[in-house]
Amino acid sequence: MGISEKFSTFCSNLRMTNTVVSNVQYRYKRITKQLNADFRNIDSDTIYSLYVGSYGRGTAIHASDIDMIIELPYSVYQQYDNHNGNGQSALLQAVRDSIKKTEVSPFFTKV
Repeated sequence: MGISEKFSTFCSNLRMTNTVVSNVQYRYKRITKQLNADFRNIDSDTIYSLYVGSYGRGTAIHASDIDMIIELPYSVYQQYDNHNGNGQSALLQAVRDSIKKTEVSPFFTKV
């Protein structure tokens, strides 16, 4: 086996399996869809969310966690900013409760 074949094998071994990628995509879409339903009252599993981190850059070699950015409406910010007490904590609880409603794949732990 030559160097190029060994390097090709090495690169292939770094890639996530199709099953892992499929599970990541499924979970990402479920979370996005649930947050969009709860905070925007829309039925979309793609808009207002973005993969970030190593997975988003395409450099992830393991799926221990996937980083996402979800854009919430400005009205949600205003609602929790005017909240008595710790509004940021209340917002995080609301997001957590929304994510808890999603189905959990066997490859992921519940939030």
